[in-house]
Amino acid sequence: MGGWVGGGSSKGGFRTRGAYPAHARRDDAARRRHRVVRDDPPAARPRASICAADLAPRRRVGMLTGDEAGDDDDDVRPGVARAMDADELLARSLQQEENALAAAASARDDDVHAAFASRLRGGVETVSRHHDDLAKAVALSVVPLDRLDAEARALVTASRAAAAAAAAAAADASSPSPSPAAKEISHEDARLLRLLRWFKREFFRWCDAPPCDVCGASGPELVSCVGMTPPTANDLAHGASRVEAYACASATCDGAVTTRFPRYNDASKLLETRRGRCGEFANAFAQLCVALGYDTRWVIDWEDHVWCEVFSASQGRWLHCDACEDACDQPLLYEKGWGKKLSYAIAFGRGGVKDVTRRYVVDFDATVAARTRACDDAWLAGALRDASASVRAACGGGGGGGGGGDGADDGDAAAAAAAMEAKRNADEDDELAAAAANATSREGDHQETLPGRKTGSVAWRAARGELGDAVSAAKAEEARDEIEPAAPPAPPRAKKVELSDEVKAAYEAQEAELKAEFRKLVLGGMAREEAATTAVDNVKKARARAPR
Repeated sequence: MGGWVGGGSSKGGFRTRGAYPAHARRDDAARRRHRVVRDDPPAARPRASICAADLAPRRRVGMLTGDEAGDDDDDVRPGVARAMDADELLARSLQQEENALAAAASARDDDVHAAFASRLRGGVETVSRHHDDLAKAVALSVVPLDRLDAEARALVTASRAAAAAAAAAAADASSPSPSPAAKEISHEDARLLRLLRWFKREFFRWCDAPPCDVCGASGPELVSCVGMTPPTANDLAHGASRVEAYACASATCDGAVTTRFPRYNDASKLLETRRGRCGEFANAFAQLCVALGYDTRWVIDWEDHVWCEVFSASQGRWLHCDACEDACDQPLLYEKGWGKKLSYAIAFGRGGVKDVTRRYVVDFDATVAARTRACDDAWLAGALRDASASVRAACGGGGGGGGGGDGADDGDAAAAAAAMEAKRNADEDDELAAAAANATSREGDHQETLPGRKTGSVAWRAARGELGDAVSAAKAEEARDEIEPAAPPAPPRAKKVELSDEVKAAYEAQEAELKAEFRKLVLGGMAREEAATTAVDNVKKARARAPR
């Protein structure tokens, strides 16, 4: 048979396996293993050419089974085996690099989503506390309602006169419509403006650093932050997981005294301390708005600022309200006035949690492109739905009131409220979509110069890049001088620690009285909201009758 192995037969021009010569079987096994036979081995070609030309065959090699590739490795020629090994190693290296990059990207997304979800949970908890009946009763006890209502009535009268004058002037000048600034304002909106001004100018104080607890010294020359200190049980009870520590360098203390500054997240506690920064301002102001019956949102800017939104029934839209700045309906204040770049602005209210970033930026597409830690859109939509369900469950579906009503009437009222909420959400979606689509027109809507940031020391605001340009900074300082006139230095207080303890004890006693009176009224059958207001009145009257 001379060179042929076995005695297989040939049928129709094709030999059976037994008729193949040995070297032919070896060549056939190599072809099946590589699926391609090249004249030049891959090692002789440039590396880039290998990557481009050999990637698909290499991956096929890794997928072949033993039967497909041939069972006898000894049949493969040594040169072909060496080329296969080099190709396979390169393919495996590229695949491992690709897998590592994918794993790193997935881990990064998981970190971003976990941090985002944590802040969403914190926002839900904060807003839920605003709707506690006792918290609302405490808030009402500190607001000068009669004075604010009187000031609101005066503002409505003035706006009505201004609107009439503007309409007359427009008629004389054949103008198509009066100026928007000359429209009459509703009593609720006027009271909101006066609440905002009272809160900023008289009630709450910005705190870069607290005055020394012993000598009363203040200012960066004498009081400086020396880091953080562990929170006490009382701090944690009022949401202060972070406590700043400040040392006093006055002649009296000489650095031996440390003053603690707990960053409370309990609005009722903040109505007692009446000081803080933007987070405390927004938290306490939102509590007051909720207590006064306004539909209120607490808004977090993911780049470190907090403010509120209040729904205006007369205007049918949400109004931006920044209690730190005494600013209302200036949504582009941060981007155009402060020079601040936003990434996400998320609003939390009893009706749900919503991404309202479009309201606060001129060019939404540019804002999205500039995000360094962006969430996946589908993930964010689901997270906002879950957070909305949580806050609705925590705040309750209705506003309180009275019990004893007809079940059908209650159902009709709930259906009407749900329909109104759905329409409001649809209108807001249209408003936000229009804001994102009309960046050029929004730029033109705010031709006036918005001020830079007004609260905080100049050094602090400059470090944050929130002074704005020169014109905005000058306008901010002018408004700052008007809102916060220079106060005379406080006299030294040698025993402020003891006084602070007395004030704290008095507040806790009043809180205990309120809780006891509230429980008594509720157990007697009174509706919870009515009981909260009545408890405040009863405690005030009892204290007025008590001997001094």
